[in-house]
Amino acid sequence: MFAISYYEMRRLRSMPVQAKVISQYISYLKDYVIERNVPSRQIEALKQIFIDMEQQPLPATRPEFESRALLYHILMDLEDFLIFKRRFVEEMDPAIRKRYWNGE
Repeated sequence: MFAISYYEMRRLRSMPVQAKVISQYISYLKDYVIERNVPSRQIEALKQIFIDMEQQPLPATRPEFESRALLYHILMDLEDFLIFKRRFVEEMDPAIRKRYWNGE
């Protein structure tokens, strides 16, 4: 999933203003991509980014549209990853999770 996002980032032809917000989110997220984390807060922060992006004006040029579409797709990849991670933790047997997370 992240390999796909990396490939998509390399395809960006221009850097729309939304790239800064996404960059900041990825910087924030790196501290929480650990085994012992339920990413509920990170999912909520990502949802807010989606809401904020919907409020912004539409792209004015084709290159801007293509770049923003790639950025949006990167966010969708991150969302998929976080949802899969949350689902994995939530479906884990509580005894196994306690033993694993507490290092027993």
